[in-house]
Amino acid sequence: MEFGLSEDQVMLQETVRRFVAEEVSLDLVRQIAEGEIQVAETLAEKLTALGLDGLLVPEKDGGSGLGVLDAALVQECFGYGIVPARFLSNSVAAYALRDSGSSILNDIANNDARFGIALNDFLSRRDGSGLSIRDEAVSGASLMA
Repeated sequence: MEFGLSEDQVMLQETVRRFVAEEVSLDLVRQIAEGEIQVAETLAEKLTALGLDGLLVPEKDGGSGLGVLDAALVQECFGYGIVPARFLSNSVAAYALRDSGSSILNDIANNDARFGIALNDFLSRRDGSGLSIRDEAVSGASLMA
């Protein structure tokens, strides 16, 4: 069995690599890490303009309708560039909700819905960690495992 990327996947990878090289400097990463919300929002808007928020959202719901391999290629490029984006968490949410018919899928594709992932309580317990949901708000701490 031979495995290779399609021309579209190679083009997606090249586009994301170019974007990361041109738009995501180490200075920008530092600004976002220091809490510069407007810098993070500007980056999020640029990612939405590229169509990356809706990568795993079905076309009928306003997304690209691409697959998990495509999302993995994007995430790999983001990893190399240390891109501080919510791509992974929103992609997981879009994939989990893809057959739900929910309008939230369109919101994901348009950067109007944001998700986070907190897994460490499933992987290991640490003092000071723990999340709770009350009145549709999440509170607590998810510490790195």
